[in-house]
Amino acid sequence: MSPELTYNEKAVMALLESAADAGVACPSNTAIGNRLGMSGGSEILSSLERKGLIKVERGSSKRVVTILATGKRTAGEITSLHWRLRPENQGKLKARAGERCEKKRPPERLVEDLPRVEQASCFWCGTRFEGQRCGNCKRAVR
Repeated sequence: MSPELTYNEKAVMALLESAADAGVACPSNTAIGNRLGMSGGSEILSSLERKGLIKVERGSSKRVVTILATGKRTAGEITSLHWRLRPENQGKLKARAGERCEKKRPPERLVEDLPRVEQASCFWCGTRFEGQRCGNCKRAVR
């Protein structure tokens, strides 16, 4: 039984399958995003990997994707691991994560304690702003 896929996941799977069939390299995040009309494709690749449909081998400058149902792979070979996956960096990453957790956070303030700021919405773009000029479209308030 295959997992339910979103429209974007189906489109990325089709793109990866066509790349593997053609024997070309895995499309970049930008190429995937442009194909779908989004900003990038890394989230969708991660989702497909979590669902067990693909296996992604990450290198320092490229990746190779294996479609687990067919065993086909995109072209390329991983010669050096991504810096996060290198054994010498594993201890450093865990230590840095621990340091972040131990830092003291400032006490949370209640919304009632914060000063109230009057904001207006721009007539043209709808952005909320302070003052006499919209920060988004730079138009002056009437």
